[in-house]
Amino acid sequence: MSAPTLPFPQSLAEKYRPRTIAEFVGLEKPKRILGRFAAQPYPSAWLFVGPSGVGKTSMAQALCIQIRGELHHIPSQKCTVEAIEKACHDCHYLPFAPGGFHVVLCDEADRMTPAAQLALLSKLDATAFPPNTVFIFTCNSTDGLARPSAACERLAEQRPRCTDETRSRATGRLRPLCVYC
Repeated sequence: MSAPTLPFPQSLAEKYRPRTIAEFVGLEKPKRILGRFAAQPYPSAWLFVGPSGVGKTSMAQALCIQIRGELHHIPSQKCTVEAIEKACHDCHYLPFAPGGFHVVLCDEADRMTPAAQLALLSKLDATAFPPNTVFIFTCNSTDGLARPSAACERLAEQRPRCTDETRSRATGRLRPLCVYC
């Protein structure tokens, strides 16, 4: 007689985590913008800024699913030059689903090393941008970023208020998106 098997318990956070952009509660402006992007994705870089627990990483994962992306997740404090080079190499040479994209998700980008930030800036600003790739950076604050306006094309902020400093830093190719402004 074999012992009964029980399914591994799943955390409530994982069980009820939104799987699509439309399943998120609130955040109407980011949902609208990301929904439009998901309908017609293109190679780009995004910066999700907000306090812990508002769903930045979950939103990035939902976006990845909706654009049929192949996720390359670089966890918090693991974003080194080597990790960036590996992710970009994989995006250049590994196949993805037809019509899909590679999605490089860098959690807590404000905590990455200065060398890693420079490596990313060179990938995003130059001709080394991997084909059919969407970069998504999450951070709690833009204070630790070298040049946030050069790193991303769009900013989806998930926090109650934008400061004048955040707005003034969001220039150039970066278009700010404030949820409650």
